[in-house]
Amino acid sequence: MAANWSRRFKNNIEKLRSGDIYQVAEVVRNLSIRERERGLSAGEKRMIQKARQILVSELAYATGNTEEKAEAMIDKVLDEAHGSRVARGA
Repeated sequence: MAANWSRRFKNNIEKLRSGDIYQVAEVVRNLSIRERERGLSAGEKRMIQKARQILVSELAYATGNTEEKAEAMIDKVLDEAHGSRVARGA
């Protein structure tokens, strides 16, 4: 993930516009990590909200669950990933 804010923001916008759900998930993952480690700018906060909504909607549709259940699934995965990241010192 780019350290430069404008480059990182541009890369994330391109991923969101791609329409590829894996790219959207990557944006959610990367911004979630950054949010926990350093915080997000106002623009990045809006971006993660938009990306999460896309991901939640797609996951709910694909699994036949409610959006609330899909959001809980995403939160669980992100929490587990953050825990393993902290444990290995990344």
